[in-house]
This record gives sequence, structure tokens and C-alpha cells, in this order.
Amino acid sequence: MAESGEADVVADQHAAWCIQCAASMRGAGRLSQGRGLAALEAEAPNLRAALRWLLEHGEVEASQRLTGQLAEFWLRHSHIAEGEMWLERALAADADTPTAARVTALVGLSMMQWQRRDLARAERLLDEAEAMARTLGDAGALAYTRLHQGYVALYREDFDLAAARGEEVLSSCAAIPQGFSCHGALWLLARAALARGQNDRAIALYERLLASARAEGDEVSIANGLCALGMLAAQRDEWDRMVACYAEAAMVCRAFGDRPFAGGRLDGAAAAAVALGRLELAVRLYAAADVVRLAVGITHIPGDHHQVAPQDHERALATARATLGPSRFAAMWAAGAALSLDEAIAEVSSLAHSVDAAARGDHVAPTPRELVTPAGLTPASTMSCGCWPPG
Repeated sequence: MAESGEADVVADQHAAWCIQCAASMRGAGRLSQGRGLAALEAEAPNLRAALRWLLEHGEVEASQRLTGQLAEFWLRHSHIAEGEMWLERALAADADTPTAARVTALVGLSMMQWQRRDLARAERLLDEAEAMARTLGDAGALAYTRLHQGYVALYREDFDLAAARGEEVLSSCAAIPQGFSCHGALWLLARAALARGQNDRAIALYERLLASARAEGDEVSIANGLCALGMLAAQRDEWDRMVACYAEAAMVCRAFGDRPFAGGRLDGAAAAAVALGRLELAVRLYAAADVVRLAVGITHIPGDHHQVAPQDHERALATARATLGPSRFAAMWAAGAALSLDEAIAEVSSLAHSVDAAARGDHVAPTPRELVTPAGLTPASTMSCGCWPPG
């Protein structure tokens, strides 16, 4: 092709195909579905080749369009460093021209800051995106940016602002060129309500989110709804529902390839196992979750609304170690660390079945209040509340 002079033409057509592929998946909401994410994973070499060609040939707007469309994929499949690298390169290629593609890339780069908790930079990126969307008069780009400002407000614990952004975007989310963005607004409103102690409102919003997500096939929001409703069930001592929600959520997360958040479900189930007196199981699940985190480069328990609170995690482990003794604790930790993610999820499902049987009266089990629970720790406070929201 190079000798015939056709290489650039073919590469241009190839890049255009990649852009259309990513755009159609984003628009249809397939970035919140396992099959869509798996399809993009299979095309990753093509996507990288297209991005290299676009940047090498000065196709800045096209490179920004493609990187912005791929941001949620990179986030969910733990390619955060790679995604950040491509977004940075595409945005650095042209910092002046206001386009919808640049807005999408700015929002995408803000998403890459969530894992590293650099919320100040995320805010700066979103401020730039908002100003550009207003300059363009692009309602969809503006609504998309405002939704993400709500996410960052939530992570900053500014729940009033998060709720305000959620209400605003819920009325305009149809303009966003990304599937399931209305689910993102519902998730934002539900998390803000939960954080402000408005549990009844939070339950109603999560139930609405879960019902819509099941009907439309939004796997990310199914996991989010299940996790939150499971946590709220724990507050009412509805252990059978809580563990069942976590077991299903873990399987959903695993199916769409988000290993870090599937691992987060293990932490949540481990906390429940502590409360139910199943300390050996709890240690195995904590160890399995630790292995999942380390495999994707996460070396700490994130202290945010999505993961187990670090102090609660440590208290639970200290209780288990003191009760089981050092040697038994070490043996259970080693056993858990040797589990595959699927095997660990199977242990959560087994716990769900046993708790369900106890709730039906199939056998007598101690109640949570009869068991050893770390001081100051309630199972609900340790629960992870789901995956990153629809991008």
C-alpha cells in the first residue's frame, strides 16, 4: 500500500471506521454493557493504531472525538493509565479550537482523575469543558459536562451541589449523545439523597434506577442499584436481601469486565460475613478482594463513596485476627488470596444461599446482634455503593 500510495487513504478509512464504531457504542449505551466493552477490548489494537495515525497526521479533532468516546471503556476495563495518555496527547495537540469533540475529551480526562482522587484537576477540566460548551451553544455537551460536575461534587461531599446538578441534568439528559446518561442523573440524585440521610428517597430512586436499568439492559446501573439497595437492606437487618444483592452485583460487575468493582463487592460481602460471625469466610473474601485490587494497580482502600472505608476495613481485619488467632488468620488469608475472582464470587453466592435459608427458617443461625462485630462498625457503613456511574 505504501508503494502504491494507498496507505494514507486506507489508514484514513480505518480511523473513520474506529470513530464510528466507538460513537455507535457510546450512543447506544454499550459502554455500560459487558458485550460492548468486550467488543472494544477485542478492537483495542485497531483503536490504538487509529489514534497513533490521527495524532501523527495532525487530525486533532478526530483524535479528540475518538479519545473522548473511549474514556468510559478505559475507565471500566482498568486501562486508566493508557486512557489518560491518549487523552492528554489529543488535548495537547490543540488547546484553542472550541469543538464538541474537545469537550468530550476534557470530560473523559476528568474521569481518569477519579481513581487517583485528583478532584481539583477534574474540576478544572470540567470548568474548561463547560465554558467551551456554552461558547458552542451545544446543549448535549453542556448537559454532559454538568452531569460530570455533579459526580465530582459528590466525590467532594458537596451533596447539595450534587443533587442540584442531578435535578438539572435529569431534565436535559436526552440531549446527551451517550446511552443511559439519564441513569447517571438518577444515580447522582440517589447517592446525594443517601449521603444526606434521606433513605426513603434514596430507596425510591435506586428502585427506579434498577427497574429502568433491567428494562434497558444497563448492566452498570443494575450493579449500582443492587449494591445500594443491598446496603440499605443491611441497615434494616434484611441480611438475606443484602447478601443476595451483593452476590448478583458481583456477578454483573464480573460479566462486564470491571474487576476492581467486582472486587469491591467482595469487600462488602466480607463485611457482612464479619457481622454474621463467618470470620473465616470474611478473611478469605478480604484477601481475594486485595488480590483483585493489586492486580490492577490499586494499592490502598479508596476512602470514598464507592469503597469500604479504610478504617472500617482495618477494624474488621483486626477483629478477625484477634478472634481466629494469628495462624488460622494467616491460613484463611492465604486460601483467599489463592481464589480466582470467579471462585470468590461463588463463595459470596454460597453465603447468600445460606443466609436466605436461615431467613426462611431452614436452620437456626445466630442473629447479627449475637455476634462479634468490630467496635463502631456496622455492616452498612462498610458497603461499597457500586460501580462508576454511566459516563
